[in-house]
Amino acid sequence: MKLFTMVKEKNGLPPFSIFKANSSLFDSIYIQNISENRGAKFGPIEYRLVGGDGFKFESQYPQELHGVRSFHTSSESNSDFISVKPTTDGVFELTIKSNGKIEKLKLKNITAPMIDKTN
Repeated sequence: MKLFTMVKEKNGLPPFSIFKANSSLFDSIYIQNISENRGAKFGPIEYRLVGGDGFKFESQYPQELHGVRSFHTSSESNSDFISVKPTTDGVFELTIKSNGKIEKLKLKNITAPMIDKTN
């Protein structure tokens, strides 16, 4: 199994993760409003994550934030047919639209070490 987590350049929030197990890719995107004004209306949101080789993961319709002003979705795909790679710059580009505003983030790839629990 291999884990890739993408992080925003400045504050280290991990909004996108990919796990590979055998021929399956498990991906997860997590978006949370962490602004200081907790009472402010934020949402609904639309998102688009773009990588290299034509990879695109996006909302089909506006999504509401829930709980602690957050949104989470995940999926599973066959790695024999889907390629999930960053752009040639080594990043994924995440665009979030909300309340008429657009925020663009560049997510860097970090690889988490696997923990060997056999010893």
